[in-house]
Amino acid sequence: MPLFTMLMAVGNIFGQGGSSLISRLLGQKDQAGVRHASAFCFYTTIFLGILIGAAMLLLRVPLLYVLGASEETFSHASSYYTYLAIGAPAIMLSFIHSNLLRSEGLSKESMAGTILGAVVNIVLDPIFISVL
Repeated sequence: MPLFTMLMAVGNIFGQGGSSLISRLLGQKDQAGVRHASAFCFYTTIFLGILIGAAMLLLRVPLLYVLGASEETFSHASSYYTYLAIGAPAIMLSFIHSNLLRSEGLSKESMAGTILGAVVNIVLDPIFISVL
């Protein structure tokens, strides 16, 4: 949970900060600036997600023990942690899109994406947990 919260926080830095900048640029009718700010947030988040994911993979063993894994739980925690590290860029990106969409006046699309993600999670969780 602490690592997921860290990924969420970094994603929100660019999502909320970028949305604030985009809102101001839209008020100034600076469409080129809006595109630049949006692209910067998107690509910087991907880059940082890759860096953080790589660092997480390199520091997997010590971090798992610092986070409380014991000898009995290490293999399960390590498996979950590996997927979390590999998915770091996608996890971080999921937190910027809804903010950027809302700042551009697309609140319905942002809400639809959030609802779709929740429904997919509800459907796939039992399948991945119980079946796979």
